[in-house]
Amino acid sequence: MYLGIGLRLGGLGGESGSAPTPFDPATLFASSERGFWYDISDLDTLFTTHDGAVNAVVGNAVGRVEDKSGNDYHAIMSSAPNRPILRQDVGGAYYLDFDGSNDFLVTPTIDFSTSLSQKITVSVAMDMSGQAGTGVIYECGRAGTQANMSSLVKTSTYSEARWTNNNPAQGVRRRNTTAAGLETLTVLMDRDAAGIADAITMTLNGSEATLTTQESVIATTQSFVSYPMNIGRYYNLN
Repeated sequence: MYLGIGLRLGGLGGESGSAPTPFDPATLFASSERGFWYDISDLDTLFTTHDGAVNAVVGNAVGRVEDKSGNDYHAIMSSAPNRPILRQDVGGAYYLDFDGSNDFLVTPTIDFSTSLSQKITVSVAMDMSGQAGTGVIYECGRAGTQANMSSLVKTSTYSEARWTNNNPAQGVRRRNTTAAGLETLTVLMDRDAAGIADAITMTLNGSEATLTTQESVIATTQSFVSYPMNIGRYYNLN
């Protein structure tokens, strides 16, 4: 699984003007927004060991990805057999290769319950080619499929964002059709949404995704809580 990921507490904003300027993800965290930004193309932020003692090189495992948001939510894996591998494609781009089984990275606990915002945005670049069955992109929580704050999973035919509010019977689920190969998927969860249809929105490769499934639970019952982010796998699955 090819993966690059960023998350911020708050919606995406923009500026008007006649001349476009290069986008810098660091601006998403300029006002102390909670969240993280992992840049796999920046090898200075990748380490083989979880303590950051040994720099990662292509073909080696990665046990630490440092957070470039300034929040120090570094993603680590202390167990060597569970670390993804650093790869480089034919175009020169770097990526993390998760085995789809037991490779994953974990952030520290992040306080998503802040009253500063009612929105969470997650943006992921991924390629799930070769993944059999359902692949886990991320899970925010420690309880696997039954009770977590949110998760994003993908199969060969769809991507699905789940916002379960610590109760599998009380949640919002939105599913969209998927593309082959490399995708950029952005998910916005909004507590202030006017209704269930707007609680979770998705953008796929820059265009609004075609949503095909949703749960009929009132959006305002959803909440943001404090959890670590598990990247590449559910926390409690082996």
